[in-house]
Amino acid sequence: MKIVCSGDWHIRSTATKYRNPDYYDLMFGKIEWILQLAAKVGSLVILQPGDFFDTPDISNKTMIKVIQTIGETRVFTIYGQHDTKYRNIDNTALTILAEADVVELLNDEPVEYEENKQVDIYGASWETDISKVDNKNHYNILVLHRMITKGGPLFPDQTDYDDATKFAKLYNQFDLIVSGDNHQSFSYIAKHDHEATLINCGSLMRMTTAQYKHKPCVWIADTIKGTVEQHFIPLKPAAEVFKPEAAEIKERDEKMEAFIKTLTVSKDDSKLSFEDNLKKIMASQKLGSNVTDLIDTFITNYHTQGDK
Repeated sequence: MKIVCSGDWHIRSTATKYRNPDYYDLMFGKIEWILQLAAKVGSLVILQPGDFFDTPDISNKTMIKVIQTIGETRVFTIYGQHDTKYRNIDNTALTILAEADVVELLNDEPVEYEENKQVDIYGASWETDISKVDNKNHYNILVLHRMITKGGPLFPDQTDYDDATKFAKLYNQFDLIVSGDNHQSFSYIAKHDHEATLINCGSLMRMTTAQYKHKPCVWIADTIKGTVEQHFIPLKPAAEVFKPEAAEIKERDEKMEAFIKTLTVSKDDSKLSFEDNLKKIMASQKLGSNVTDLIDTFITNYHTQGDK
């Protein structure tokens, strides 16, 4: 059995701040490409790990477009924080889609398939517990929305994340873990029986200037062979889809990040937070207001790189 594993779709009705107006069409073009790939390889289902929508309220036009695009394809998904309304799933766009049987929501009760070997698919939406598997002899898949990173925190002082390697070993009752929330793409391929293979495709779209070099992708999992294979989604060059000022902002942020990394922290200040240390250094160097304002803006954007 082959399964297409995707990332955060963040379907929305308008372009993000620094993207050109063709964002909407390019977004659905990528979704259609995923559906066509699934049909080509004979995948029975597509897994989508939450943040299906970018907001719990979506326009009727976009909702109709989603229904028309998905058609009869079986898309299994879960709730990400962007799919909920004040932590509530009632009266949200994703709940409406599920009630209309356009998508199928995963939870702690596995969806079962049988093709040479039993396949069980579990789901863990944002801020929900991870279920134990019913049968360890089956091929068990977990789809979850949780901040998992590979190589440490995404920004200074980040603490609310799990390390991919440790997570794959901790939840080794699963053969495959498909995670969402982190907009970067990475994978951890199991090397031993006591760990899972973990796939994080990242966001479907290059949503912000921080994703200028992001390469959206999907992975195809073969449950019989126990293998996974990455496929990159075709995309236009960043310069063609981002507004002209986006390149300038990206260059400015990269220079600011490089400057911040050169700042040294004294031993006495080692227990202070990143922001506190930075403010102390800025004060000691008597930087002008234009520079301090720029650094403050950079820090705000750095901490909210997934925001629009």
